[in-house]
Amino acid sequence: MTFSYANDLRACVYSVVCFTLLSTTACAPRKSTQSKPKPVAADGTAGASGPKPGSPSEPDTPESPVAKEPKIPVPAGTLVTPPNFKVAFVGDQGVSEGSYAVLKMIRDEKTDLLVIPGDFDYEDSPPKWEKMLSETVGDMPILASIGNHDTGKWDEYAAMLTTRQEKMQKAKCAGEVGIKQRCEYEGLVLAISGVGIKGENHEDFLKSSLNQQQALWNICVWHKNQTMLQTGGKLDETGYEVYEICREKGAIVATAHEHSYSRTFLLTDYEKQTVANRSSEMVLQAGHSFAFVNGLGGKNVREEGEEQIWQKIVKTLKNDTREPEKGTYWAKVYTWNQNATYGALFCTFHVDGDPRRARCEFKNINGDIVDSFTLVSKV
Repeated sequence: MTFSYANDLRACVYSVVCFTLLSTTACAPRKSTQSKPKPVAADGTAGASGPKPGSPSEPDTPESPVAKEPKIPVPAGTLVTPPNFKVAFVGDQGVSEGSYAVLKMIRDEKTDLLVIPGDFDYEDSPPKWEKMLSETVGDMPILASIGNHDTGKWDEYAAMLTTRQEKMQKAKCAGEVGIKQRCEYEGLVLAISGVGIKGENHEDFLKSSLNQQQALWNICVWHKNQTMLQTGGKLDETGYEVYEICREKGAIVATAHEHSYSRTFLLTDYEKQTVANRSSEMVLQAGHSFAFVNGLGGKNVREEGEEQIWQKIVKTLKNDTREPEKGTYWAKVYTWNQNATYGALFCTFHVDGDPRRARCEFKNINGDIVDSFTLVSKV
């Protein structure tokens, strides 16, 4: 599969803007600053990319996994997942051959829950999307947020999602489907938001959702990103406050929108991208969180640092010539530059007999494990 500016109509517009607004150098596609992905060892401890510690604003901490601690008791009344409860995360699907391949892989992994952070079929065709789901994952439980390509027929998509959720007997969902919806399912709490796309007061919604029933695992789900929290060319479209609300509660942040995969290290500040440590075992607790983007659902694969034409125009009008540093806080970057293909992030909760432990891995449709890490909940 080949991806280049010449294969897209935007190349024409791109050339004109480059000629009139920018220098040839500024318009040239940026080179990848990431090295090729390292092989992942069988134990999942190797393979994370990203620069070595040493940024003056971030702690210079070891990259090796932290020592395993004794199990922490779970307070009475806290939501707990069943053992080995597997969740798949993937957005930006489309209805291509690759889209089908991703969903079949998710089915074959015996996934218990599929979470889709928006952008379904890209054709405003809810029946076509439902047909693809039915032919691949069947009646698998699905929770999803609205994407910017889903707004035209959102009422129909929402009705389809509602029908599926009604079959999830153990789900307790409240609110507006895919826009401001809180769901408890098998011990997980998911706060699903349409921030940046549809609805208002998403910050208040997230605060309320994360301040209800105590759970070991909280997951914030929405589609769009902030520029510094994706590795492509997206603009600031959500604000940092939603990220910070989730971080304060030790919640995972799951997004899509940019058609690549990327994962941060454990962070103590999303706006400043402050790294807590660079361990492959991340301890989630109040004030400590991480975010990931998985937009490799099947639509296409984009370049690392690929800037959309409108972003270049905005930067030019602002006389902004800065190239933001995006490397020091990324644990993994998987884009066209790293020969990426489609895949899903799988997280299995309640592993090794410990309800506070989870193992995650990004697996592509070729069967390659691109990223792997462990989570510990001290929430």
